[in-house]
Amino acid sequence: RSYREIPAGWLEGLSAETQARIRQLQARYHVAFEQDLNRPNALENYVYLDLMAQLFKASQGQAEIRINASTLLDIGSKNFYYARALTAAFQPRKMAGIEIEGYRRYSDGYCRHDYAIHYLDGLRGASYHVADMRDWHGAAEVVSCWYPFVHPQTLLKWGLPLSQFDPATFFRQLGNLVEPGGHLLMVNQGVEEWQLTRQWLSPRALSLQRYLVVDDPLLPRPAQPVLSWWQRQA
Repeated sequence: RSYREIPAGWLEGLSAETQARIRQLQARYHVAFEQDLNRPNALENYVYLDLMAQLFKASQGQAEIRINASTLLDIGSKNFYYARALTAAFQPRKMAGIEIEGYRRYSDGYCRHDYAIHYLDGLRGASYHVADMRDWHGAAEVVSCWYPFVHPQTLLKWGLPLSQFDPATFFRQLGNLVEPGGHLLMVNQGVEEWQLTRQWLSPRALSLQRYLVVDDPLLPRPAQPVLSWWQRQA
């Protein structure tokens, strides 16, 4: 049978500050993730949306970034539990998530693909693909990549073989998947991983437009999220 989860309906037990920040996101982006997702996934979508909102807001003489993308491609989507946050931020007409281990099975018998189909329910133009991004053909106006592996130890911890650890090829292909004039949203786990990623991306046909080390994420994270916004040369 198809995977389904029970929506939280409402979110309790949060601090007043966190509740206020969620209400601001709800008002600005017209979302209510708890009406479609369980509590952990609803909160994660607010966390992701808050990170993007912090990166894109106007600050220090920079203009606010607002993009209604025609196409969005997300790399390493896992089960794509955060698809609604990406939809809220970019309003893409078409969105695809790519995950090389999309058939990884959970203890409940369902696999990532089963979960993803549920999370994409109701999102027009959204799709999920079990594929290696190195074999993917077709560029997008916006490409997003959340927490890519930059250390072999992390790759092994997540159960992937070392043969999949090829950061030079990965980041080169990542740049190739961005349309000329399009953008890449990169999110790293901590400053050290961001610095490694920047070394791999800088020689490519991508220019760094903005980056942000987030000191105050909506909820605690394992390390400071670092978001960067790149543009491919037209």
